[in-house]
Amino acid sequence: MTDLYLGLNDQIISKTDNPMVDPNNEDETKVFGELFYNLKQQIHSVNAAYERAQTIDPDVPQGIRTERQRMIALEAEADFNAKMEPALAKLEKKLEGQVERIQADIAEKSKVSDPILAELKGQEVRRLLLGVDKAERAQILMDAAQRGDKFLLDSVRGSLIPIVSEDIIGRAEFAFTEKFFPTFYQTKNRNARTMEEARERCRRVTRGLRRSLNVALSDRLPKKQEVK
Repeated sequence: MTDLYLGLNDQIISKTDNPMVDPNNEDETKVFGELFYNLKQQIHSVNAAYERAQTIDPDVPQGIRTERQRMIALEAEADFNAKMEPALAKLEKKLEGQVERIQADIAEKSKVSDPILAELKGQEVRRLLLGVDKAERAQILMDAAQRGDKFLLDSVRGSLIPIVSEDIIGRAEFAFTEKFFPTFYQTKNRNARTMEEARERCRRVTRGLRRSLNVALSDRLPKKQEVK
């Protein structure tokens, strides 16, 4: 077992070794388990490429030997990335599903039993708001967000005539969501960190291979010539 393999194997973490994962959430641990199982499998392929590069005939001139090792590393990296991307995409889709479920709960707050009556009430809300100055409109909107008045927020958002600035509407909607659906932003931020960590785990593998074979991080495979 080579030093490279030992170094890469250290990058493997179990499905519950990630602080971003709730070990009590079977759905989360399953999807992470799948991701890191794939990662571990692909590390074997990367290690095989390293072994292949090390077994190049030592009698081959150094310049040719170095170039062959470089190409082996770059091709192994490209193959690794191509095979890991679907696993990363699956993880990302799974995480996005968590956010979408919370968004569905938020959307429920906007549902009305009588759309026609709701529109008439919305028109009245907009008429009253347009009758006060901009500073007071903004305050009314922020107060509505704090007490959970989603109808008022939706009435302003759906106005054809600007009642307050887009910035004020955005701040009010953020305040509403943060207070009544705190898990929405918590989940989005956590998912962003989780995806970055997952991608970094993959990058460590290819960086390790490049360093072991003295391949510059800026090196890339040459683009294939177009077939005419």
